[in-house]
Amino acid sequence: MDAFETLGLKENALEEDIRKAYHALAKTCHPDLFTDQADQAAAQEKMVRLNLAYKEALTRCVKNRTSHYVVQSPEQAMNMARALFERRQYDRALVQLSHITDKTTEWFALEGQILMGMGQYSSALQAFKICTKNEPHVRQYHEWCLEAAVAMRKHQKLHYRIADWAKGLFGKKSGN
Repeated sequence: MDAFETLGLKENALEEDIRKAYHALAKTCHPDLFTDQADQAAAQEKMVRLNLAYKEALTRCVKNRTSHYVVQSPEQAMNMARALFERRQYDRALVQLSHITDKTTEWFALEGQILMGMGQYSSALQAFKICTKNEPHVRQYHEWCLEAAVAMRKHQKLHYRIADWAKGLFGKKSGN
């Protein structure tokens, strides 16, 4: 299914519309809303599809807006994404990463790190889970899964949600 269809939008939707649609849908299918494990699992699957659609729609929106798109090899795109991640330019790093069609374990690991930097802990956890599934012997992936899960839990507390909101509103970094 198309990313824009999943979000209930037309292909020419603006970034703001994409964000609004995503947040509205995320509120209806978040796994924490359900007590039954089967319902939670179904909601988790829907949330993963929704997160992927959200990222794809934003990426395509940015591509449509950008008139000078330079085609790079997957290796160049991965190196650029890493460099942008190290400079804490998470949005741009995620866009670079989206140019790579062959999603390896390394790709998911970098995506998870970028999403952690963006404060999207649930999506980061999903990326790290894919890493641990693909390469269960790599301890670092398990540690990142745990880190994302802890951050997700931590930021569900009211005072962190207020701090995250203020950080987004004023663009300031708050201490964890």
